Amino acid sequence: MKSLKSVTSPQLLESVGTRTNEDDHCKSKSMSSREQFVCQNDGECYSANDGPHCDCQFSDHDGRNCEIEKNDGELTFGGDEWVGYDVSMNISAAVRAKKENLTLTFKTSYLHLMLQDGAIIASSKFDGSDARIIRMFNSFPSQRYDDDSWHTIVLERSLQMHSEEMVAIHMTLIVDGRRDEIRQYAPELDWISNSFAYLGSIPKHNPSKEVNRVSFRGCMKKVRYDVDATRVLFVNLADQSYGGSVVKTGGDLSYSCKNPSQRSDVLSFSDTSSYLTLPRWNSLSSGTFHFRTTSPDGLILYHGVMQHNATDYVAFELIDSHLFMIINLGSGVVRLQTTAMKVSDGEWHHVQLDRLSRTGSVIVDAIKIDFSTPGVSANLIIDDPIFIGNVPNNSLAYPPSIWSITLQKGYTGCIKNIRLNGVSAKIAQQFETSNSTGIELGCALSNELDICEPNPCQNFGRCSRNLNSFDCDCSNTNFEGKRCEIEQTAVEVDGDESKVHVLAHTKVSQVEHIQIRFRTASTRGVLFDTGANGKNDKITVFLNDSLLNLFLQDSSTNNTFSWGKSLSDNHWHELQVRRLGQKLLLYLDGFWSHSIYLQNPISVEIDEVGAAYSVHPSSPPPRDEHFKGFLSKLVFNGNDYLAKTKRSSAQLSKSSSRESKGQRNVDKISSLAGAFRVQFKFQTLMRSALIFFTLPKHDYDQSFRLQIINGRLKYTYRTSGQEFHTTSPKLPYRQHLSDMRWHNVLIYQDEKTNDHVLLIDNSTTTLAIDKIKKVESRMSGKLYFGSNPLGVSRPSNGYRGCISTLRINENALDLYEDADSRMNVNRGCSGPIARCVEDACANNGRCIQLWSSIRCDCSLTAHSGDRCQNPSTTVRFDGSPSVIFYEYTPSERPTTSKDFFVFSFRTTQPNGVLIAIECAADQDYFTIFLNKGYLNAHYNLGSRDHTVSYHTRVLNDGFPHVIKISRNEANMTIQVDKLPALRYRPRKASDLVLLNMQTRISIGASFNTRHLEQRRMLRHRRNTEIFDSYQGEVSGINVNGLMILDLYENGSNRIHTIGAPQTTAVSEPVSSSSNSDEDDELAEMMMAHSMDENPNEALIESLAPSCLSLEEQQTCFIDTDDST
Repeated sequence: MKSLKSVTSPQLLESVGTRTNEDDHCKSKSMSSREQFVCQNDGECYSANDGPHCDCQFSDHDGRNCEIEKNDGELTFGGDEWVGYDVSMNISAAVRAKKENLTLTFKTSYLHLMLQDGAIIASSKFDGSDARIIRMFNSFPSQRYDDDSWHTIVLERSLQMHSEEMVAIHMTLIVDGRRDEIRQYAPELDWISNSFAYLGSIPKHNPSKEVNRVSFRGCMKKVRYDVDATRVLFVNLADQSYGGSVVKTGGDLSYSCKNPSQRSDVLSFSDTSSYLTLPRWNSLSSGTFHFRTTSPDGLILYHGVMQHNATDYVAFELIDSHLFMIINLGSGVVRLQTTAMKVSDGEWHHVQLDRLSRTGSVIVDAIKIDFSTPGVSANLIIDDPIFIGNVPNNSLAYPPSIWSITLQKGYTGCIKNIRLNGVSAKIAQQFETSNSTGIELGCALSNELDICEPNPCQNFGRCSRNLNSFDCDCSNTNFEGKRCEIEQTAVEVDGDESKVHVLAHTKVSQVEHIQIRFRTASTRGVLFDTGANGKNDKITVFLNDSLLNLFLQDSSTNNTFSWGKSLSDNHWHELQVRRLGQKLLLYLDGFWSHSIYLQNPISVEIDEVGAAYSVHPSSPPPRDEHFKGFLSKLVFNGNDYLAKTKRSSAQLSKSSSRESKGQRNVDKISSLAGAFRVQFKFQTLMRSALIFFTLPKHDYDQSFRLQIINGRLKYTYRTSGQEFHTTSPKLPYRQHLSDMRWHNVLIYQDEKTNDHVLLIDNSTTTLAIDKIKKVESRMSGKLYFGSNPLGVSRPSNGYRGCISTLRINENALDLYEDADSRMNVNRGCSGPIARCVEDACANNGRCIQLWSSIRCDCSLTAHSGDRCQNPSTTVRFDGSPSVIFYEYTPSERPTTSKDFFVFSFRTTQPNGVLIAIECAADQDYFTIFLNKGYLNAHYNLGSRDHTVSYHTRVLNDGFPHVIKISRNEANMTIQVDKLPALRYRPRKASDLVLLNMQTRISIGASFNTRHLEQRRMLRHRRNTEIFDSYQGEVSGINVNGLMILDLYENGSNRIHTIGAPQTTAVSEPVSSSSNSDEDDELAEMMMAHSMDENPNEALIESLAPSCLSLEEQQTCFIDTDDST
């Protein structure tokens, strides 16, 4: 063996975090107590190379000696917040232990802390065993814990082995020093394990059904969860809000327990123009935030140099519901799509940015994307503030790579927990010291509330959620405004006037959104054009041979695309061009036409914009021709290029006729040059009225007449003793022209076919004329608008409404100034002073718009009063055999294929008949009754019994319920309050559909037992033979238009009673109008009221309430005359 004398011990070259000596500095030494090192407040001492230190991890204090109380250890819960973890998707991450301990301190004044009545309840359950609970009451006289005082809870569970086969769970609950415990045997249990734990509440996405989900309201602090040797500090981890932490948060947590509590660090942006300014951060290298939105586009964060063409910036934005990060360190831009799935889903999403020099990563919901910036620059050199939600001073030339700024799309949604370089930005505090508008503290977005059901957008606008409000997309309609309620103003352009808009500075565009609504008879012309100084860059939208074309050109490439056909038909059309980088989408009239992926990226410089005007007169035809026709919309990247022209047009005068017998005439119309053509706009509430007619000099001359009949236009043309007439088509969804909206009318003669064409808005009707002899149409004599002149006998109602922009042949006329005579006519069109708006009528009353006021139809509400705000006639049945019934005379007994019932009731009794119809026919009957608290309708139409039961909710709860029932043949719809309607349709198509020879309508009891399944006899009086008596209140009963209880109260001789029902309320009479014309108008409106159901194909299904909202009532309850 060789000698080892030359071998030496290895030398320690370097160490990090290791002990270099074995001195125990925590051991008591021979020194005065004043010099001894002491860890306070349950801190633990440990020795290091430089002396003793205190481990304060398991203490509620910090500092060298754990002497400073931690100030971030409190949480406030308002009922919707939670803190916790869920690793159920990762089996290996489940918590497994032999012993666990939960300690927390809380205070609350809310009744329900856990389970019931202010008592603390600890519950323990394992798979395959029953739940065991410990209930603890307060030792103070109140015996409750909802006393707004601090209480400390210690809950401990441990697994104990009593023998090889005997395993028990020992659970101990200690509250403010009071102790209770239980044992639970679990012979097959090896570990105490869990995969999720939550404080305050349980997320809705958690599938656990056995856990009480009532949320805690109050404060917590000092929350510790010890599992064997592991400690989870919920409050501390929740405060960090890092995406990498297993502990997540939900709701608007406040990290304090003050009164009032400190604002949660959550903001909601409801206005796309709103933004919040944060102080600048030098060399931003990391950042985290949470966002939640339903909007597909918007700028979330921008930090960059506030100057033209900035080169140092970082931004986060949403484009088409995907999150993008854009960063430029000064030597090149990176535009990174960070999500594969759309994130505009109304859920919280976490974003984390980490950057080191030129490389970095973005983590969205635990999905990581790496990036590397080009060039050599490695730092963000920015001295300007950070902007959240949008940017100010949009006249600056911001970087074109940030598309949301180019499109002027600000952020709407919620954002929270913004941390920059690891430090909280405290956005709530920044907001409270700012002057920002359109921003609120907290996040009110609710995924349970469907704000778009029913659709609040009018005129077929499309609704989309925006927080707890909504946005209406009015494209493909002729309307604008918050609810698409304002008719767009049409602007006529002929190419003679230059419409070139010069931009304040050059813009470079990588994205475009062009929206144009146009109408023309020309086959060629430029609708939209852009130009660049000294360059050939351009974006041109033009018509060529009645087809739409898009021409894109930058410094290196050009492209042309075509779509649509036959667009020079003088009808309104709407186009959209959407380009997002290399993705191009073309739309026409609401339909997606083409999706194109460009071969190369295109960046177009723009210095000027031509609105229906070519800015390139030297371009080859037709890109050099100006558009001729009408425009109602021209929007480019959020800029309305018709706004100024529309404001100028709004100053032009409009003529109106507002009296029921208003009339004006234009003489010598035969002198007006040009081919036959009448064009004007009108708005009215009248269902039937004369709009205009001509009075020729001779009987053989041509005459023209236009009327509105049942909400449709009827045009009559007479020539050579023959009369031709046509009526405008029915509008979809039961709309009509008497809706107090502006409608465009054009009547002209087709030169080729000799036919007359009636064009109303976008609908065309042709009046075919005798082809044997071609007659050129021409007006002669006098033209009258609004009513018949004195001495002229033509039966028709006088027109009451507004008329404007009259053109006859090629001549524009001022109907007020150019008229030869006028009577009861005023200039201007103020319209009704009072308007039907949301909630104008209470309790879903139907608002009827009259010319100078509004009225409320309460017949379908079970209420009364001018605004349906008061109870209708109400009768109380005390449970003794009582009934109110309406008796038909033998000659008036109706047979119906449709019936409707509206009423309200309140009861605590489970059984009783509400309404029953008795028939002379052997099998026919109809009964609405309660059975075990559920609403039922049984009926027979002559072939078999139909049974419909509404089991969604028990209704004998002592609260009033409004019931609406409609029968259409054998089909039925039932709606209770505002709950989804239940529709029933029998499978057999051969069922009889008539309720024959109705003799009696009874309220409160039935005269037979046909509705009872076993035909069992109930308590009754033999001399009256009434069955299944009802006990409770009923009100506002409307059966097929018969207000039974009002007739009862007014002493009608058709009404009879048995027993002693008591009247507790009487319908408030509606004050009558002093204006006879308005009363006639109201009667006309009420005649149009009908109730019609279209049963669904399914046998029984739950549907959302239909035809019941304010916006839908104007069409749902108006029945036009099919004969016209």
